[in-house]
Amino acid sequence: MLQDAKTLKLSGIEQHFELLLSQPLPADIKSEAIQTLNQLKEKVNSAKTKDEVLLIDPNPYLLDLWRKYYYYIIDDIPTQKVILKKDTEKSIYTKAEAKYLLSKVTDFAELMEYTIEKAEMVQIALVLPREKINGAFLSPGDKVKFFAQVNATDIKKIADEGYISAVLFLKDSGVISISESQTETKDISSSTETKYSDQYSESYAPGDQSISYEQTKDEGHSTTQSSSQTIKASYTYNVALNEILKAIAANKIAAPDEVKAQLDKYKWKVFELEQDTGLMATDPTAKVFVIVEVPAEFVEDLIKYRDVIYVTKIVG
Repeated sequence: MLQDAKTLKLSGIEQHFELLLSQPLPADIKSEAIQTLNQLKEKVNSAKTKDEVLLIDPNPYLLDLWRKYYYYIIDDIPTQKVILKKDTEKSIYTKAEAKYLLSKVTDFAELMEYTIEKAEMVQIALVLPREKINGAFLSPGDKVKFFAQVNATDIKKIADEGYISAVLFLKDSGVISISESQTETKDISSSTETKYSDQYSESYAPGDQSISYEQTKDEGHSTTQSSSQTIKASYTYNVALNEILKAIAANKIAAPDEVKAQLDKYKWKVFELEQDTGLMATDPTAKVFVIVEVPAEFVEDLIKYRDVIYVTKIVG
């Protein structure tokens, strides 16, 4: 019975250490692992009872050795950040953050669930509605996270870190339309009225007979004039920004540098006005071309969920 217990315990210890020793360990960790293995085997062989054998637990030693090996992998990765994967979950960390996370794992079996990969940054282009990229209020250099609405109730984080390299509007979003109308009305009226009255009377009495004469004359003149004039005009201007860019490229625009300078901040000025006034000028469904820099590990999911992706800006 005692010998059977020792045989079983030694077999289990050797299997666990064999997995560790099969890794490309640095010399110091490999030497420590071999020394620890021999010490544990000695303890098993020298045990006097079955209970003593059962109390010998290699897991704390294996936990410490594997953690040291993981730290070595993290330090040896040439990138500034690393990706920790556990089952289907994967997140990007600085090297210090990754070490801290692994230091909190106290169960050997749980630690073995982690794998470490370098965070190799790549660029990928996405075409999304502006409402799905933080309202398009993004600038090159902004730090972002990516989520996908898998179904009506399930939202999945697919990349916990990325950086905006460029934000471009598609041509349908780059049209300036201005309407202008003008109405002018003039009313002119005048009126003239003239009245004239002349009255004359005369009387005399030759002998015993009286004679009288009376004359009255009234004269009037009236003139009225009126006129009305209405002038209306309306104008609509449409400027397609993509056509301006083509004209600049073809050297068909005078002072192209000045025009480019005016266009350079066009979309940012529009967004600033939207924020200042609380009025949206660009349709939320307008397509925006976004180039993002992300760890290569996340590209597969970004492509898989590209039609349901939401880009959020990290502000803290």
